[in-house]
Amino acid sequence: MSQFWEKGIYLVCALLLMACQQRDDAAVPVQPVKTLTIAVSKTPLSTPLYVAKAKGLFAKHGLDVTFKEINGGHLCFKALLSGEADLATSSDYVVMINSFSRSDYAVVTTFVSSDNDVKLMTSLEHGVMRPIQLKNKKVGVVKGGSSMFFLNRFLLLNGMNMKDVKLVHLEPAEMPLALKQGKVDAISVWEPYGYLSHALLGDNLLIYPSKNYYLETFNLVGKKAYIAAEDDALNKLVQALVDATEFIHQQPFEAQQIIIDALGLDRSFVNWVWKDYDFSVGMDQTLLSTLENEARWALQNKVVKTSKMPKIRSVIDPSILLNIDRSRVTLIGNRH
Repeated sequence: MSQFWEKGIYLVCALLLMACQQRDDAAVPVQPVKTLTIAVSKTPLSTPLYVAKAKGLFAKHGLDVTFKEINGGHLCFKALLSGEADLATSSDYVVMINSFSRSDYAVVTTFVSSDNDVKLMTSLEHGVMRPIQLKNKKVGVVKGGSSMFFLNRFLLLNGMNMKDVKLVHLEPAEMPLALKQGKVDAISVWEPYGYLSHALLGDNLLIYPSKNYYLETFNLVGKKAYIAAEDDALNKLVQALVDATEFIHQQPFEAQQIIIDALGLDRSFVNWVWKDYDFSVGMDQTLLSTLENEARWALQNKVVKTSKMPKIRSVIDPSILLNIDRSRVTLIGNRH
């Protein structure tokens, strides 16, 4: 008889437990997963996004994120405009140059910056050890790109201007060999071509000191209509990027391995660039100042076919960051 009662009591308890679980499930409905597509540039600058995906940080915040992987932030931006992606990764230069022709997009957040990604380099064999010796020398640049903007700033800060050098327009991939073969005396270009130049020239490569001359940023960009309609999803996405940058700082070696595996990179290249990256989610006055300086330079050098300065502030939207953590926004006035 006692076994009968024991089994009965066990059965009643099990039924009560099931009922409680059902009530709890009913009280907390399952949140639907939001899907979105990001056009991601295949570069170590995109590490926070690759880390967020690899470590399940998007899923943690209720997002199902698909990457459309593309070579170059300018092509990512095109994918955004064509509707192939909901969001895109892009450098500040791409944000600036497109502001002359449209204003239906905005930067949501910066997630990494570097003051040494674009470099001015020479070969010791060319005898231009000091910046002033670049006068009347041939300098390889990418026409109309950040390569030219950086060279302009470098020359100005060293008492010269663009008229003091002979510009040679090259594709980035052509620059390391052109420098080695003496077709140019110096090159102004971004990574990975600094690393590739070093691999080609070895100890003969001289990189002119230029830290803090130009702070390049990599940003998350979206169309304004999407930002307004999907603010909840963007809040979650940016929070996932915050988590990813924290992971990068806490576990740098694992973060490096994630981007190495994702993009098939050499660890030596990642080590070369990593020290120059500042992974941080936010939006500050430097971004606005850089965009405005770039825009003025584009006008003065007739990179664009207009004489009107764009409204740069209109393509920066701090609203999502302000929702998450107001201290991450340090724009003067802090208004949108």
